[in-house]
Amino acid sequence: MNDTPRILFIDEDPGILAALQTLLQNEEWECHFVSSAGQALQHLVDHPVDLVVSAAVMQEMDGNSLLWEIRERHPTTIRLLLTGHPHHTRVLQALAQGSTQQIIPKPWIDLELKEILRSALRQAHYQRKYGLELQKLINTIPLLPTLPETYSQVRACISDDDIDIEGMAEAISEDVSLSATLLHWGNSALFGQRFLVDSIKKAIIVLGTDIVENLVLSEAVYRAVKTDTSKVPGFDINRFKKHSIACATISRLLIKLTYSSNVGMQDRAFIAGLLHDIGKLLLANYLPDKFQQAIDLADTNQWSLLKAEPSIYDTDHAEIGAMLAQWWNLPPFLVEAIRSHHHLRTTPIEPEVSAAAYAGNILACQFNFCARQGTNESDLPDGCYERFHLNDEVIDLLKHKTREVLSQLPT
Repeated sequence: MNDTPRILFIDEDPGILAALQTLLQNEEWECHFVSSAGQALQHLVDHPVDLVVSAAVMQEMDGNSLLWEIRERHPTTIRLLLTGHPHHTRVLQALAQGSTQQIIPKPWIDLELKEILRSALRQAHYQRKYGLELQKLINTIPLLPTLPETYSQVRACISDDDIDIEGMAEAISEDVSLSATLLHWGNSALFGQRFLVDSIKKAIIVLGTDIVENLVLSEAVYRAVKTDTSKVPGFDINRFKKHSIACATISRLLIKLTYSSNVGMQDRAFIAGLLHDIGKLLLANYLPDKFQQAIDLADTNQWSLLKAEPSIYDTDHAEIGAMLAQWWNLPPFLVEAIRSHHHLRTTPIEPEVSAAAYAGNILACQFNFCARQGTNESDLPDGCYERFHLNDEVIDLLKHKTREVLSQLPT
C-alpha cells in the first residue's frame, strides 16, 4: 500500500495552481491539481486522497458546496477552504456547518500554509488507526485543536539537560489563571504542603517539575477545548470540573496507599484522573447536538452516558478522549488511562495508573461528585479492593480527604 500523503487542490485560477505546485514540489507529498468541481469529484472516485484544498469562489460550484459534497461522498477525507475573504459570512458558515475543517487565507504565507497542510495530513494519518465511523465523526468537526504555547514553553524548560526552573516560573507567571492554579495546588494538603507557598518558583520547587508539567497540561487542555455550556444544557461544566478533581484526588491517594514512596506514579495518577473525561469536552464543544442527544437518551432510559453514546455517534467519550490525547502526543500512560476509565483493560503501560483512574472515577460518583446529576456508577469491583488494599475504613478516609480538597477549591 502506498503511504505517501495525497493532496488534491482545486482552483479555477491556473496561476494559483502553478504557485502551489512550485511551492510544494520538494515536499514528500503526492499533489494533484484540477481546475473544476467536476474534475475534483471524478478524481476522488478514481484516486482517493487524504486531503482536499478547494478555492472558495468557482463558477461551476462554489468551494463550500463542493466540500460539502465531498464530505457526503468521502467522509474520511479532510477538507480545507482557500479564500481571499476569510471573514465573509459564507466562509464562516462553511466552517460552522462542517463542510470545511479549516480556512486558509489567500494570499497565503508559505511557511504557514505548509504547516497547515502538515497538521491536516498528520491528522489524516492518525485517523487511519480508527474505525470508519469514528473517522467520519472526527471529520464533521474542525481540525483538532492544538495545545497553547505555555505548555510547549514549560516542556522545553523540563526537557533541557539542566531543568530551567527560572524559565518555567517566568513562562507560568505571564499567565494569571495558570499562576493561580499552580499556587492553589502548591498550598494544598494533597501534596503534603505545610507552609505558605507565595510564588510560582516556590510552587515549582515544592510540587516538583513533573506535577507542575501535568498541571500546566491540564490547564492547556481545558483552554484548547473551550466549552460553551449553553450549547449543551445537559452538560454542567462546574459539576464536570468537580468530578475531574475528585477523580484526580482519589486516584493519587489510591496510588499513595499502595506505592507510598513512588511520588512520580502518584503524580501520574493525579493527571490521569484530572483528564480522564476530556472526550466529553471535545463532544460538548464540537458536537454539541449529538452530545445532548446522548445525554437525553441516557436520562430518558435511566442509562449511563456510556451506554447511550454508541447509539448516537457509534463510539463513546472514552475512546474520543484517547484519540484526542494521542493527537496531542500526550504520554502513552495518559492515553491508556483515558481509554480505560470505564472498562479496565490489561495494559503494559502503567497499569496501576489506569486502575487508579478507573477506581477513582467510580469512587468519585459514590462520594457524590458525579459529572452528571443522578448518575448511577457501577460498584467498585473486588479486584480493586484487593489491588489497593481497600476496606470500609480506608474508603471513609478517601471520602473525607476528597471532600477536604474540593472544599478548598477557589469559588
